[in-house]
Amino acid sequence: MRHTGFRERSKAGVSTLLGMLICVSILFSVVIPLFLYINMMNNLYNQTFLEMTELDQQRMMESITVFAYPTMGHNISVYIRNKCVLNVNVTRIWVTDLQNKTLHMLDESLYLTPGSGSITPINASSLKLGASVNVDVATERGRVYASETNTLYLTPEGGWEVLPYAIDIVIEGSGEGRKRYAVKAEQLEDPTGHPTGWNNTVSISTIGRIAQASVGVPSYGYYNLTVYREGQSDPFFRKVVKVPLFAPVVITDTGD
Repeated sequence: MRHTGFRERSKAGVSTLLGMLICVSILFSVVIPLFLYINMMNNLYNQTFLEMTELDQQRMMESITVFAYPTMGHNISVYIRNKCVLNVNVTRIWVTDLQNKTLHMLDESLYLTPGSGSITPINASSLKLGASVNVDVATERGRVYASETNTLYLTPEGGWEVLPYAIDIVIEGSGEGRKRYAVKAEQLEDPTGHPTGWNNTVSISTIGRIAQASVGVPSYGYYNLTVYREGQSDPFFRKVVKVPLFAPVVITDTGD
């Protein structure tokens, strides 16, 4: 009987030892790899966070100047100068046709060292542009710079001229969904007091509930500002503004 009880106790001890070994095996095969994976993910997150922080800092430091001006043959030249201490890589030039409501994306690869500049010619005739255009430049860091000379206006003689003044528009929409608007600026009189038939229309759409745009105008004076909702012939906003205008015209679209 004593011999049999010793064997039973030995078997119980071996079973306990095997159970501990199984638990340790599970610990090493599941828990520890999971811990290593979480630690690796934390390191990857910290590295990505540092890279994004550095990119944000570089984006804030980035600064370039953009001038779009007419050249011979109805073309447009875009002068870009790097004003910051960082190297700037220009990746795209955007030409927005304000009359035909089209956007032309021109892929570029301009690597600008601090203080350097570059001129990029644009064949405007191949783009079949309308009467007024805006030019914007995008960089590799995700910043977009508008030309200091926006908006360019095509004269009746076929040449380009710079519209030196602008009426800034901010439309606060209501409800959900993307909304589009047409904004028309009509010159009431030229600087000499004579009537003029000049007008300029731009198309804008909401980003969230806000739509922003600038309507280029040729000179100071009074302009009749009219705003239409897309697909409607009757304006929901009309106002006479005086240029130069030192604050944006804020419009609320209640959807009535």
